[in-house]
Amino acid sequence: MSRFFKDYFQGWPLVGTATAALTTMTAIALYFASSDVEGARLVIRATARTSVLLFCAAFAASSLARLWKSPVSRWMLRNRRYLGFSFGVSHMIHYVAVAAYAILDRAGFLAGEDPPGLEKLVPILLLALMMATSFDRTAAMLGRRAWKALHWTGSYFFWVAFLAAFGGRAWGSAFYSAITAFILVAYLIRITSFVVTRSRRRRANA
Repeated sequence: MSRFFKDYFQGWPLVGTATAALTTMTAIALYFASSDVEGARLVIRATARTSVLLFCAAFAASSLARLWKSPVSRWMLRNRRYLGFSFGVSHMIHYVAVAAYAILDRAGFLAGEDPPGLEKLVPILLLALMMATSFDRTAAMLGRRAWKALHWTGSYFFWVAFLAAFGGRAWGSAFYSAITAFILVAYLIRITSFVVTRSRRRRANA
């Protein structure tokens, strides 16, 4: 069991496992949907949920490892990059499904969305840049300071985007309330870690 876990749930094999699971989920949704439009809508909803789970795991991984020493937190820290890249895969599938829905049912898409503009490309480009710089070589080419600025900005951009998307539906919905709470907890873990780490440094320097 431990060898199986090591082979498929660590490092880049974890990304492969996540990609296979996401692809299978997408294929099942499209196969059982009553129409192409309904299939696109199912994939949009499903990948929004897998994306937020993978994102929050990567977003809180290092902070959780500092606050809570356990096999789970150590695994999350070791695989933070791969959880983040898996989020990117999930969200790229999400964007493809949104584009397919816009093409298949333009009237329905426009009825539920703000008028599309170039600003809609910002999160896609930001995510693509974050994924492209998730490799050692490309990260080194970008430089540590620029890499850190890019991924910090992207992380909080998507955190706010998820909070707005799910939090806007939380009122009166136990499901969306639970996801919104999950998003807020991920942020709370980061803030708590920052405060605790800063406090420890002050005591050490006192």
